[in-house]
Amino acid sequence: MTTIERIKSHPAVQEISDERGSGDGFWAYLKPGLHLDNPGEHSIHEDTPSKVLTKLRSVKPCPCGCQSEADIPWEAR
Repeated sequence: MTTIERIKSHPAVQEISDERGSGDGFWAYLKPGLHLDNPGEHSIHEDTPSKVLTKLRSVKPCPCGCQSEADIPWEAR
């Protein structure tokens, strides 16, 4: 499985955007109810997919209230 396939299949990821061709890196947008380092930070932006995959290990439930309608199961890997 490639790094991008691993990111796409990660339970915390809602969608990805590969913008390396335009010089804007690689993005992973997190599912509602999850964040990275700061509440309200719902995406990961890095130069490479490998760096995004590493940061996915730090995803945790978000206290900002962005998950109001459903409990979304996930586990950081």
